[in-house]
Amino acid sequence: KSRILMLRSPAGGIVELAARSLQVPGKAWLDLAESSQPLSLDAMQAASGGVLYCEELGRLNRLQQKNLVFAIDRLEKYGLRLVAATHHSNAELGAAGWDEAGLGRLFEVWLGLPALAELKEEIPDLAAHLLDLLADAGEAPLRHLSTAAQNALRQPPWPGGYAGLKAAVRSLAPAALGDEIERAAVER
Repeated sequence: KSRILMLRSPAGGIVELAARSLQVPGKAWLDLAESSQPLSLDAMQAASGGVLYCEELGRLNRLQQKNLVFAIDRLEKYGLRLVAATHHSNAELGAAGWDEAGLGRLFEVWLGLPALAELKEEIPDLAAHLLDLLADAGEAPLRHLSTAAQNALRQPPWPGGYAGLKAAVRSLAPAALGDEIERAAVER
């Protein structure tokens, strides 16, 4: 059973959503792209049992790449899972300076994900899930989407992908006047 999962997805895909589905409730989520410091054993111990995440390998700087390779060798010891994603090929990443051995380990087990544009019918469900996550995290009051709002969410092309949908939902939840988010709010 591999502790590393590579997600292959077009830019703006649902990689964070897929990765979060592997996170055990109450366990750590450590985004390797957010730190510009060397990854320490203490940080890995603190994240024990959680998920190390990287949304796009191609955006990692050299230190972050080293942190990822450092973490790979210690996943088992700390009970961690690594979920990384990219829309680049191995050859493109290698040409950008990635360590060949590290790439080989990263791409042992991979899963292809669809672009958000391919999931038009699922967008209302994704938005409802995001609303629940925001409420659970205490970042927004619990809201739900009216049927008309759900239909309106299917219309935009979502050029920002999943991040754009997430940002829209994040702004809709606190702005709603009642428990239900209406179509007019979505169309603004």
